Amino acid sequence: MSNENVQVIEIRGGSKDCDKTHIAPEKPKKRITTTGEVSIDILPTTASVKIPLKGEGKTAKEANSHFKEVTQKVIRTIGDATQFSFSSPETSKIETTEKGYRNSQTTIVYSTGTINLSAENLGSVLSDLLENDIPFHAPEFTFDQTSQMHLSVYEEATSRAKQKAETIVTAAGCALGKVHDILYSDGSEQEKTFSERNINSFLFDESKNFQFFQNQVMHQSLNTFHMALEKKMNLFKREEEEVIDWDPRLLNLLQTQIPSQVQKVWVSVTYEIEV
Repeated sequence: MSNENVQVIEIRGGSKDCDKTHIAPEKPKKRITTTGEVSIDILPTTASVKIPLKGEGKTAKEANSHFKEVTQKVIRTIGDATQFSFSSPETSKIETTEKGYRNSQTTIVYSTGTINLSAENLGSVLSDLLENDIPFHAPEFTFDQTSQMHLSVYEEATSRAKQKAETIVTAAGCALGKVHDILYSDGSEQEKTFSERNINSFLFDESKNFQFFQNQVMHQSLNTFHMALEKKMNLFKREEEEVIDWDPRLLNLLQTQIPSQVQKVWVSVTYEIEV
């Protein structure tokens, strides 16, 4: 039998795992998830207003002169900072015949002016138009689809989620621990709904659904316009039994429709519970 070289390796020491004192696995921590929601009334950012421009006269020269005066009055009223344009003037002639009198002719030069207003100047410009007896149609509003959501809205939604969690946990005799996770809405189009209310119901709506206005400046401008409209119609001085023959154009303006985009923002927060 041949001799074989046998190597003996001696291992000293024990397993590291065996040397450790056995530790029981940590129990999973209790958690609570609550959600805070905020509804935002997103108001328009700009508006365009149509102004009928008309000049009359016995002759074309008189009508054009009157048309120029009307147009200049509008420009002086709205100021240089407001964008103003009008369509090419058109001319028409009206002949009237009365019994016992000869025919008379009136020349009319007319056009439609357009002013573009921002949230900052809408209230003051419309108020000045009313003050100077310049007729105009109800504003047509547009939205800025690129505007970002104010961070204060997310802050409020997060605060509501925390308050809800604290109320529940405290009632159970526990306390809130560290934040484990946060989820929030991204303000996508799917979360927007659209509504339209006249300026009266819009400004005096006591509903609590609309906690925030995305465009506070526009809200103030609309309020300024509404106050000027009421002043023009003498609503502040009117007695209950007093009958006033209001200008129908002013009544139409009082029904101006204010569009809004109502968007819901939510924040969901998961907290650890300290027992």
